[in-house]
Amino acid sequence: MKNSYKIIAFSLIILITFNACLKRNKLDANVENPFLLTNKYNLVMSQPVLSRDSYKSWRVLRKKFVSGIRYLSTVELMCPVMSRVAVEELLPTFNLNKSGWGIDILWGDLIRRKFGEKSIAVFDLIVARHAKPVGQGELYAKLGKSAFDERDEIFQKYQLKDTTIFELPLSENTLVNKVRSYFKLRNQLTGTQRSK
Repeated sequence: MKNSYKIIAFSLIILITFNACLKRNKLDANVENPFLLTNKYNLVMSQPVLSRDSYKSWRVLRKKFVSGIRYLSTVELMCPVMSRVAVEELLPTFNLNKSGWGIDILWGDLIRRKFGEKSIAVFDLIVARHAKPVGQGELYAKLGKSAFDERDEIFQKYQLKDTTIFELPLSENTLVNKVRSYFKLRNQLTGTQRSK
């Protein structure tokens, strides 16, 4: 059957594109940290933030100083951490187009509608680097149409009103609470490093 999928036994998975990598520093050197925090905060999807020197599509995904966790409308296709339920829910969308543009926005819409506003977040203490310019390279030359056209087709087909990635207007995203989450996560992550 064309659209039958079998989900193997796992609770979380991270998908990393060929041009992204987790940065290594004292706090995010442990590759388990994105999984641990996604579980701890009961998230359906999460993502490390992008380093300040990364190529990026969305400014909101750039590392913020003195911030721990931020709840967003979605995460980028580049390196999402997904729970099993996210993969089960989103797997049919993985091949909607060739570029992937617009699919991440659709993911956020589907996940937040089903699991609520606090189901997707980024962690400012876990950093990834996107090493190549966005929208350039061999993949884009072979699309047959522009990535913008593919994105717009997704937006139109699924009638998406929010067409960007943005911070959600939640109390957890206020400046005071972002600073609190920074110290809380920093202590959790440094404790994880010491216990190894």
